[in-house]
Amino acid sequence: MILSRKPLLGIIWGDLDPCGFAILASLRESLPKARTVLMDVTTLTAHRDMLGDAKPAPGRIRMERLNAEEVEAALELQSSAKGIEQEKLLFRDCLQMVHAAFD
Repeated sequence: MILSRKPLLGIIWGDLDPCGFAILASLRESLPKARTVLMDVTTLTAHRDMLGDAKPAPGRIRMERLNAEEVEAALELQSSAKGIEQEKLLFRDCLQMVHAAFD
């Protein structure tokens, strides 16, 4: 059964923290067209009340591999050493964004 004639896309949804953005940047070395879900400044702004302490990225985040919204969120989270674990986001929001990524 063919569900879609569109080519498969790499979609990543990681923690909204410095480590999550480091992983994303690393992934884009191999999959430069990988898209993110819930890893942007819009999500950060909407869920700011869920921010907690975060570990720093294990190395330099390759910002040139991130889009503008990802860079803005990554810089803010890196400078504040804060983040949001993906499992803390509201399921309703997550489901809506995952569905939108596949439309």
